[in-house]
Amino acid sequence: MASHSAIDIGITSAQREGIAAALSQRLQIHEKTAWMLRSLLEN
Repeated sequence: MASHSAIDIGITSAQREGIAAALSQRLQIHEKTAWMLRSLLEN
């Protein structure tokens, strides 16, 4: 199994921040979608 340092080679801090922001946005979209689906199923 590769270590974290081996995986991080070539990935800058700015790129990691961008990846984190993109994943955070995607999570928010999934949470909103899940909320909407639960709301529809309750009615």
